[in-house]
Amino acid sequence: MLTEIERQDHQLRQQQESLTEEVASRTAELVSANERLTVSVKRVEHYAEQIAQLTALGQLLQSCVSPDEVFGVIQDAMPGLFPGDSGSVTILKASGNLMETMAAWGTNPPHQRVFAPDECWAFRRGRPHLVTDASSPLRCAHLTPEDGPTTFCVPMMAQGDNVGILQFN
Repeated sequence: MLTEIERQDHQLRQQQESLTEEVASRTAELVSANERLTVSVKRVEHYAEQIAQLTALGQLLQSCVSPDEVFGVIQDAMPGLFPGDSGSVTILKASGNLMETMAAWGTNPPHQRVFAPDECWAFRRGRPHLVTDASSPLRCAHLTPEDGPTTFCVPMMAQGDNVGILQFN
């Protein structure tokens, strides 16, 4: 009978060790899943904040009654949408032969405020244009060395026509 009790005791201890290991393993899985969920929630909250900012910007833009108001709203809103970045909104003048910066933001906004449309690769191609090397032959001619090595120009289209660029540097 003592042998039977010892056998059962040994068996119970093994089961307890097994259960302890399984609890530890599942606890680790839950902690890991919780960390992933926390990261996901933070990402979703960030996206929700961006959507709220864009919605507010859209509402303000729809309320503007003049181009000057539009560019003022853009200049005010962009640092919140792109913190730490600098950039500008440049539009094609009615003459069609000049681009003029109408709104700029950040600590290092683009330095060239008026230039020819053919000086911008993004405007000419109608596609976003990223350059990460200041010595690249594909760097837009409207950029100065002070604009930094990395620049990103995005064409702005309206009713199928290219009307300007959104530039980041």
